[in-house]
Amino acid sequence: MDGAIMAPVPLRGLATPVLASGAEAGRFAVLAGGLGMSVTPIGGAPGDAAARKLLRSVLVKGLSALVIESQRAAEEAGLGEWFWGHLLETVTAADEEFVVRLLKGAGQHGVRRVHEMEAATRMLEALGVPDTMTRATTATLDEVTRTGIPPVPDPS
Repeated sequence: MDGAIMAPVPLRGLATPVLASGAEAGRFAVLAGGLGMSVTPIGGAPGDAAARKLLRSVLVKGLSALVIESQRAAEEAGLGEWFWGHLLETVTAADEEFVVRLLKGAGQHGVRRVHEMEAATRMLEALGVPDTMTRATTATLDEVTRTGIPPVPDPS
């Protein structure tokens, strides 16, 4: 049996949602549920719940790092207040169409986006802001120009 916590533990304590996978996931969900835990058995093999948690971490922690880097750069450029509003507007307006555009746009305009991110890297360097995520974005977009984008699931 494998379990993975899917929300911040300090906020909910024992009631933090947990995924469980493997042959005994259902049994664990019943036992832990009796203690007040919120366990969702997902079936599959041991490790499947942890894989979901780590994939979620790639997204959420990566977004966190992007927000930190871009907000720092905006502050150094004297545009912190404007950027904060733009960030909130972009995140709150995000929907499936937006995410699909992110993926497909990277595939269609990869070379141009690589050049744009190289310019962004130079700007962060000039501002004295660490550019770890910007460099990683440049590398990822460059790779996409050679390998293509991952499949976009059907929105059915």
